[in-house]
Amino acid sequence: MRFYRDLTEVTDDALLKLKENYAKVAEIVKRFVAPTRCRVVILLGSNVDGVYANAIAAKCHSLGILTVQRITSAHKTTDTTLDIIAQYEGDC
Repeated sequence: MRFYRDLTEVTDDALLKLKENYAKVAEIVKRFVAPTRCRVVILLGSNVDGVYANAIAAKCHSLGILTVQRITSAHKTTDTTLDIIAQYEGDC
């Protein structure tokens, strides 16, 4: 697609052809991006944190990233929290 490099005169037809070429390239490029299989694990200290976790999840989803929300207290149940982290570690 060296069309634009070889263009000697800018005409309406030439601009139309250039737009068509860019549209083709845009369609091809869409196939380059593979969907992610990664996810974000959101750890909540309690249900009260749900508002924040939902906002984080919504932003992730808008970017095509899966989320998991888990309630666990790193202070009260440290071992459980570490087990949850280990469960999802290396998912990507």
